[in-house]
Amino acid sequence: MFDIIAELTANLFQSIMFVGFLFAFFKSNNDNKSRKIITVIFIAVSFVYLSCFTFFSNYLVINQALFYLILLELFTVAFLTGNLFTRIFMPILTVLINAVISFLFSYSVSFFTGQTYLELATQPTIYRYLCMIIINLTNLLVLFVLVTLKNKIKIIKISDIISFLVIPLITLCVIYATFYIMILTEYHIDVLSLAIVICVCMLAITVIIWYLVNRMSRDNEIRTELLLMEQRADLYESNILQNNKQIEKISQIKHDMANKLLCIGQLISDKLYNDAEDMCNACKEELMSIYTPVNTNNPLLNAVVNVEQEKAFAMGITFKIAITDNLLDFSKNTDIVSIIGNLCDNAIEYLKNITASEKKMKLEIKLCNNFYIISCSNNLESSVIKENPELKTNKDDKKSHGKGIGILKSLAQKYNGETRFYEKNNLFYAVVVINKGV
Repeated sequence: MFDIIAELTANLFQSIMFVGFLFAFFKSNNDNKSRKIITVIFIAVSFVYLSCFTFFSNYLVINQALFYLILLELFTVAFLTGNLFTRIFMPILTVLINAVISFLFSYSVSFFTGQTYLELATQPTIYRYLCMIIINLTNLLVLFVLVTLKNKIKIIKISDIISFLVIPLITLCVIYATFYIMILTEYHIDVLSLAIVICVCMLAITVIIWYLVNRMSRDNEIRTELLLMEQRADLYESNILQNNKQIEKISQIKHDMANKLLCIGQLISDKLYNDAEDMCNACKEELMSIYTPVNTNNPLLNAVVNVEQEKAFAMGITFKIAITDNLLDFSKNTDIVSIIGNLCDNAIEYLKNITASEKKMKLEIKLCNNFYIISCSNNLESSVIKENPELKTNKDDKKSHGKGIGILKSLAQKYNGETRFYEKNNLFYAVVVINKGV
């Protein structure tokens, strides 16, 4: 009776631990009641499956692990939210962690006690119960650390997929292969020693690769952040210079207009209406030559849009602006400076190098279904996507230039959004979609 209670308790603990870990890892502020109910259902299914395998199945451990992995993959991919590659990877990592801890600890106990792995796995001995307790507690500790550090685990690029998905799968296959070898050799002591060495080496290689990839990723993040800081510093400097220019222009126009109004009044008094009309038209053209600054409730938005508008105006580019949302959620967040700055800079950079008689661009900012949509479009001389599908810079200094697209994609990923680049009606569109709730 005690054996049955111990097995059921272990199965229930493992079901709560593994399914609960995945739920906690992908937990978000928008988790609803139905998702929690589904989690409880999967815990129950997991418990039933593990219990059936424990008492009724004659299959090998590898088959049990494979079917259990499929169950966890179904739970994460179908019912949880987050990056797809991460949702595929985390169940594999969970099973891998359990396999590594279980096999290595059981092998070690088998080595020192003289009992075979098969006896430890099936016979109700003190060593088996000790293994169960320590293995489950170790699993719990490792999974807890992963949940704590979940914000540092991001699977985005192909190198990340290889490092965090392919290599763990290979490691898992090697561990299971050594287990098969041990079965075929009836747990011979020499084979057991070599199997432990192989498992430890594979685990060490995996950890080293993970560390190196994580280190390179952090270095890239630091370089990107430095580049963003440089862009923001340039923006603030440009904004200050622009404000000074505007103040000088307004002061000059104010002085000129005062004199011209006196002249217009005198012409009207002298009944020289045609001359007065000509002078009024001249005043209108002078006022039209000065663009109207953007003035919203968001100072950062005003700053970046006005700087980009000044750049476009100086290069003879017609710059239209359509803002239906002031991005007040980003009023103290300078990421919006980088998004709008890079979108507009890319359009200006293209337009200043073409020979078209009309150079037009448009910036649109709107809110749709809790997502901010920031779009910048410009007219085309020829298809950009056909000539340069990867949108790489054509400047010689690749290290200092060509980072804009990468920054846009990185910032969109940060806010659970996306970037889109397409052409329509002889216009090129660059769109960044970001989640308002992040």
